[in-house]
Amino acid sequence: MTGRRLLQEPVAPPDDAELGELDDRGRRVAVLVALWTVVVLLSVWWLDGLGGGRTFFFDEWNFVTERWRFGPDTFLEAHNGHLSIVPASVFYVMFEFVGFDNYRAFRLLGIVVHVAVATAVLLYVRRRLGSLAGLGGGIAILLLGTGWQNILWPFQIGFMGSVLGFVLALLLLERGTTRSDVMASAFVAFALGCSGVGVAAAGAIVVETVLTRPWRRWWIAIGPSALYGFWYLMYGKSQADIANLDEVPGYVSTSGASAVAGLYDLTISWGRFGVLVLVGMTIFVPLHRRGVPARVLSLVAMLVVFWGLTALSRGQYGDPGASRYVYVGAVVIVLLISELVPARAARTVAVAGLVLGLLSAWATSDVMRAGAGGLRLEGSIIGAELSVLETLRQGVPTDYAIDPVHAPGLTAGEYLEAVDGVGSSPALPIEAVSSLNEVARAGADRVLFELDPLEISADVRLVDQCDPTQVLQVGSVTVIEPGSRVVLQ
Repeated sequence: MTGRRLLQEPVAPPDDAELGELDDRGRRVAVLVALWTVVVLLSVWWLDGLGGGRTFFFDEWNFVTERWRFGPDTFLEAHNGHLSIVPASVFYVMFEFVGFDNYRAFRLLGIVVHVAVATAVLLYVRRRLGSLAGLGGGIAILLLGTGWQNILWPFQIGFMGSVLGFVLALLLLERGTTRSDVMASAFVAFALGCSGVGVAAAGAIVVETVLTRPWRRWWIAIGPSALYGFWYLMYGKSQADIANLDEVPGYVSTSGASAVAGLYDLTISWGRFGVLVLVGMTIFVPLHRRGVPARVLSLVAMLVVFWGLTALSRGQYGDPGASRYVYVGAVVIVLLISELVPARAARTVAVAGLVLGLLSAWATSDVMRAGAGGLRLEGSIIGAELSVLETLRQGVPTDYAIDPVHAPGLTAGEYLEAVDGVGSSPALPIEAVSSLNEVARAGADRVLFELDPLEISADVRLVDQCDPTQVLQVGSVTVIEPGSRVVLQ
């Protein structure tokens, strides 16, 4: 020990007031953690219950047939223009250890990522408005029924992962240490590796680091963006369509209104009104503070870039109010509102924030249930069709399109190859098909007829109970009209 250290004055112990404040703060944190744990457990139980009777859906079939082999393309190939190295890696590992026949594991994985996003929102809002408001913000996102596509569809860990990386990067930037900056940069890279939403996230972080100085922090987003650019040169496929350029303003406007309205399942007219209020707050509140905070501009940049890029790449399909887009917008809007509330009003709005969060969860719960019902119906249809396909797999043409509506692009050859390669199947047992809903049975019948058409002899005798006008002869096949009855003897 040096003499200099010996000469240092001893650090004064904290007084009773400071110790009491620390104890009180610790109790508040413990209560918040306990409450949030209970909310999360109940929410996971509810969300898991909504997901029964399902299987892979839409884009997931591309992962099923293309991402089960080990190879560079499995992880680096673009999906609809997105760098999807993170979700592709997660699905590959899941295929290896879980297979195709336990879709619940995939659903729970998606719910876990969603819980992480909601928890990050809670932490962000709590730093600004206190625990009650933070709890309200977390609940609003955790049970955001209008964001059901992301919450209930495991494939959307891509979008949710990008949002999570963005929020965590923002939280880390506030610490201002070298270690936190390195971690923030890693989360920007994570956001870019999850989906195209990460491009908007990286742009927003660039805005903040440029505005806050020192400029040496630019590397936080520029470094990961450079890696993304290198990937794009090798594998990237632009989805932007110049024909959508004229539609960008209207698309962005509708996307914003849909995100605001989505917080409470309001009409689009109320959403547009909410956007005007939010724009007004964004302009006048910072001016009252004699300056626009860099964080406010960063969040606005995130929204504008995300909606703008979506308009350019997906504008031809319409649907700017799609659930998966509402989710991203709603998260950022909650963060933005927490920035715009003056610090001196934090205590006043704390209870209001909790009430508004609970109201959002209640108002959008029916949308969540409806979305879950639609996914269950889709699962029953494709599950029944795959059951018939696997039963008749011998001689099935490899290019046979199983269901161009519910699983576009999925062909028999690549599906059966993936099933054989992984060693498990998402198809329902054939004996279970007869107990499914009418739509699923009709899908199974369609596949059965297309792969193994049944010929009925033209000399079938019609009994008295059948109306002969409802039976048509087409060559050697007897076609029976719906509602008629024929007894074969």
